[in-house]
This record gives sequence, C-alpha cells and structure tokens, in this order.
Amino acid sequence: MPPAIDSGLKLDDLALVKHLKNLESPFPPIIQNIYEEAHPILNNRIPTIFPKYTLHDIGHSLRIINYMNKLVNDPAMLTELEITLLICSALLHDIGMAVSEEDVNAIKDDKFSFCDVRFSSMKKLFNGDEVLSMQEYIRRIHGALSGRYIREKLKEKLVIPRSTNLDFANELALICESHTQDHDWIKTNLSVYEVRGDYHFNSQFVASILRLGDILDIDGNRTPYKLYQLIAPNGISDEEWKQHFVISNNDKIIFDERKRQKKIIFHGKVKNAKTHRKILSYMEWVKNELTNAIDLATGMQPMYNLIFDTNPEINIQTEGYTFSDHKMTLQFEAISSLLMGEKIYGNRSLGLRELIQNSIDACRIREENEQASYKYGEDRYIPKIKVILDKNKNQAIIEIATI
Repeated sequence: MPPAIDSGLKLDDLALVKHLKNLESPFPPIIQNIYEEAHPILNNRIPTIFPKYTLHDIGHSLRIINYMNKLVNDPAMLTELEITLLICSALLHDIGMAVSEEDVNAIKDDKFSFCDVRFSSMKKLFNGDEVLSMQEYIRRIHGALSGRYIREKLKEKLVIPRSTNLDFANELALICESHTQDHDWIKTNLSVYEVRGDYHFNSQFVASILRLGDILDIDGNRTPYKLYQLIAPNGISDEEWKQHFVISNNDKIIFDERKRQKKIIFHGKVKNAKTHRKILSYMEWVKNELTNAIDLATGMQPMYNLIFDTNPEINIQTEGYTFSDHKMTLQFEAISSLLMGEKIYGNRSLGLRELIQNSIDACRIREENEQASYKYGEDRYIPKIKVILDKNKNQAIIEIATI
C-alpha cells in the first residue's frame, strides 16, 4: 500500500467551514465527526483495494470543498444545512470504494446481494484478472456503496441540531450516489426543496456542485510524481496518472471581469498526442457537466444560479510534436447501409438473420445467468425476441424483451 500523502489542507482552514463557524452554526461538530470517520478509511482502505488508482484520499475531498466554495455564486446565500451537505458529500462520496473484506469475499463468491452483476461474469470481461475485475466491479457501483455506508453507518451522526428525531442521512446518501449517475437520475431522485427541522435545502443543487468539484480536481496535487514512481501504474491507470500531470494550475476558476461571469480555465504542457487527446476528452466532459449543471439550475431561486461561461479555456502547450484536433463524424444511414446492406452479406436478409442470431445468443446468456442466480418464488426469465417491420419508416427492428 502506498504511503499517505499530506495534502497540506486542513478542514478548519476551508472557507465553507469558516463560514459556518462565523455564523456560530451547530453543524461544524457534525462535520468534524464525519471527517474523523472518513479520514482513515479514505487514506488507508481505498489504496488497499485500488493500489494503482489516482488518489481518492482525504486531500481529494478537501480540494473538492475548496472548489465548491468557488463554484457557488455566494455561499452566504445558502442555508447552513446546504453547506453542511456540500462538505459532507465531498468527504463521503468515494467511501464506497473502501469495501470491507467481508464484501470482497461475498463478491468473489457471487454472493454479493447488493449488486445484480456477478463477479464471475466480470472476470470473463478481463480475461480472468481477479484484481482488475474487482477494481472495475467496485468502481462501477461505488456511488451506490457510498450511499449504503451512509445509511447503515452514519445515520446517528447526521442528526439535525435541536431535532434529535430528524436526520439527513438518506438525503446525503442520495447526493453521494448521484455522482456516478446521470442528470436525469438527479432530477428523478433528488428534490429542489426539502425541509428538515429549521432548515431547508436543495439536493439537486448540492449534487451538481459535488460533481463539478470532483472532476475539477485534476492536477499534480492528486498525482504526486514521487508516488507515481513508487506505484508504477500501468495500462489505463498509467494513462489516468499522466493526464493529471499535464495540468499545472491549481486554481481553475477565475472571474472574467469583461463578461462579468466565472470561467473554468486549464493550463498545462503535454509531451505526446495520446495524452493530449485524452486531456481534450476530459475537458469536453467538464464542459458537458457544467452545461448540464447550469441547465439543472435554470428556474431555481437566484442563490442557486451558476453564472459561468460554459466553454472552459484550455491553454495546453505541446512539447516535441504538433497536434491538430480533427474530428470525424459518421452518417447513420450510410453506416447502416454498409453494415446491413448487401455489400457485406450479399443479401439483406442475411444481415437481418445475423441480428436475430445475435439476439438469440444474448437471450441464451441472459437465461444462463438468470438460472444461476434464481431464488425460489421469483419469476423465471422467459426469452422473447420481437421482429418489428415498420412499413411507414421502412425499418426492420429486432427487439429483446428486458423482463
């Protein structure tokens, strides 16, 4: 396990925490308890499961809280509970990556009831590599696992001050879970106005700020070079570390005086085109996330406005090569004609037969998995394939029943 890295940040020095203390809010002791709960788990347990991943330690959480303060329009306009939810979500959103040995063993034995995916199936995707399969298995569901941890372990620590019969554990759990979901999930599962005791809060807004703060933490602070040398990651992990090295600025949110709005900006230098391409893809993700957050906030009360330029400023210098950001787009009809027409199969009916055969294979695999996990009393899976001929649209549709 790699050594813990001192982030240099302290919880009490963060602007959002100071703001609550200046208000003489009753929430800082709750935040301190959550910090003390999360700190050893993030720093010690996650590296055991993900030894070559970029850091998901307490430093990552504290940097997210710093970004949160800069992302919101005016923290003073938020309620004390909203600020507490922001801070606690930053501290706990990745805690689901720190699965227990009991859960690891259950996953390996295909007995992990929390997830429908079987570990044995995941291993097939990664050619039997148990370590890589375990990491990918947990990574895909770690948001939901974070939610489970909060509901099961922290409910008594997340009590509304002066209302000991009320807590905000489930709301915080949903916010943490949302960072691995899409924005439609946020709209469906989170509210723009809820009340607990003397406080109201906007869960959708908190979730959006968590997602933005999380993806903005990309620079050398998250990937110390000495730790990179010690870990010596390979494959995808190596690419993830290297793209963090590219970004040289820590403060990525500036105020554009001319446009009177905030802007996200990236500075850096890159030495090869592959990493450059990956960085641009990441920047596109940031742009989409920011656009979606702004769209989500549209129609909310003014304190939740995100006054940002939706196009991040990217100042990436190349070193030792030239780079051109050419892109290719595909015409659906042309590709469909190529793949389904007579050029490949000689006859269109043979292409249709291939689609039906693929559907049959998919149903057989689904039926095998369903039978392996069947429990007495459950409805059995019945394979069903529909062939739909739509004369109006001149389409043939092959559809597999999902239940």
